[in-house]
Amino acid sequence: MSEMATEAPQQLDSAEVTRLREEYNYLLDLAADDPSGSIVDFWTRLRKFIRDGSNGDPAAIKTWVDREIRKVEALAGLTGDQIDAALEDVQPDKAPDVARELDKVRLDVRQVAERLGVDASQIDFEAIVDEARRNLWDVQDIENRLRSDLQSQLESGANLMGNAGTFQTQLMEWARQNGLTIDDATAAKYVMNMSLGIQSIEDAKQDLRETYLIGAYPAWEEKIRAGFDPWQISSPYRTAVANLLELDPNNIGLDEPLVKQGLQSIGADGKPRVLPLYEFEKIVRRSALAENR
Repeated sequence: MSEMATEAPQQLDSAEVTRLREEYNYLLDLAADDPSGSIVDFWTRLRKFIRDGSNGDPAAIKTWVDREIRKVEALAGLTGDQIDAALEDVQPDKAPDVARELDKVRLDVRQVAERLGVDASQIDFEAIVDEARRNLWDVQDIENRLRSDLQSQLESGANLMGNAGTFQTQLMEWARQNGLTIDDATAAKYVMNMSLGIQSIEDAKQDLRETYLIGAYPAWEEKIRAGFDPWQISSPYRTAVANLLELDPNNIGLDEPLVKQGLQSIGADGKPRVLPLYEFEKIVRRSALAENR
C-alpha cells in the first residue's frame, strides 16, 4: 500500500496576514508599559514561529498564540475571554461593537453608582467602566467595586446622593427628633448597611433604640423595644406643656427640661418610673406659677 500523501496546510493570503497583525499588534502598544519585556519577547517569538514553524497554517498559529499568550508576564491572570476583549479593542472592524459594549457597561456603572449614592464625579468613572468591561463584570461585581468608594464618601461626612443620601437624611432627622446624637462613623456604618440591603431603615432605627434610647429612657424600655420612639412616647407630655404654658407645640422638643423630667422620672425607691400624666401636669402648673411670681 502506497504511503498516504500529507495534505498541505492552507497558506495565509495577504489579507489574513494583515488581519493577524492587526489582531495582535496591540501587544506592541502594551510593551512600553511592560518593564519585564515579556510582551516584546512574545511578539518576537510569534513572528519567528509564523516565519519558521507554522508552515503558513492559520490553525497552527492560533494554537501557538492561545498557548503562549498565557505565559506573557504582563498579561498574567487574564482569562481567555479577557484576552479576547483586549484583542477586540484594537481590531478596527470591532470598533462599533466595542463602543456599544462600553456604552452598556457605562450605563450599568452609572445606575449602580446612583442607586448606591456614589458621586460619579468623585471617582475615576471611565477607569471603572474599562475595568468592568475587561473583567466581564455583572451588576453585582460593579456594586462590590463601588462599595469602597461609597465607604470613603460616607466616612468623609459628605452629603450623599441616591439611596445613600435618602437613608442618611432619614436617619439623621430621626435621630435629631429623638434627641440622639450619632457620630459620623456610626452613621456611616448604618447608611452603608442600608444602601447595600443588609439592613432596612427600620432595622437601623430599632438597633439604635435598643442600643441607646432604652438607656436614656429606662422606664419606657418595654415600649421602646416594641418599636415606639421617645418622640412618640413624649407626645402627651409635650402637648401638656404647650397647653398649660400656652406655647407653640412645634417648638417643644425632647430637650425641653419639663419634657425630659416627665420622661426620665425617678420613683421614691430610686428606680426609673413612668410618670402619670396627671402628676406631670401638676409639675407643669407649679412651674408656670413659679415663673409668674
